[in-house]
Amino acid sequence: MKEDYMKIVSTERVGKPGKKIEIISQKVEVYKDNQVVETFNAETTRRPPGVRIILIKENKILLNHEYRLELNSWDWRVPGGKVFNKLKDYLECPKTEIMEAAKVAARLEAHEEIGVTLNSLELCGISNAGSSIIWDLYYFTSDDFDFLKDGKNLEVGELISESKWFTYKQIVEMCKHNIIQEGRSVAFLLRSILERRELQWLTIDDDGITPSS
Repeated sequence: MKEDYMKIVSTERVGKPGKKIEIISQKVEVYKDNQVVETFNAETTRRPPGVRIILIKENKILLNHEYRLELNSWDWRVPGGKVFNKLKDYLECPKTEIMEAAKVAARLEAHEEIGVTLNSLELCGISNAGSSIIWDLYYFTSDDFDFLKDGKNLEVGELISESKWFTYKQIVEMCKHNIIQEGRSVAFLLRSILERRELQWLTIDDDGITPSS
């Protein structure tokens, strides 16, 4: 069967890597009818993956009000953080073990940012950033958890003013009006809501998906 596709055949590091980020050059072959017709080099940034935890309770989702340097402002965020502290740890981790590392990180971040122990953890999906940056985000959902007596344990550099529960309706409105600004989280929040059965209040038509009045 004849196919058209592209394939990465080699990867080289460009310059000296940082603690969490490196630039790599990937040699790409372009195939048409299963034959190589051209090659090119694509420069890409690579960094360790992150995790996000969508906490669900009584048809509500928990968000953190967090200060973000890239926005120079506050934003409502799905709790989460990094899977590996260093780029070196990520590159040395076998690909078959990254999922387990992400689960461990999700439980740790839930403890640090929210102050909960997760009794359940289900993978919602993995978000790829794009061709110009390799930075996967592992999204998990949990509806079984316990709040810890000692509460949150934020890392240096984290600034969270409050954690607050929002109804599905409120989440949809916040996504619609860019009150939740991390685009990838918007997609997974809406997916999580749409996968639930309590959708009588949603109107789905040619104009999109909106909360019913």
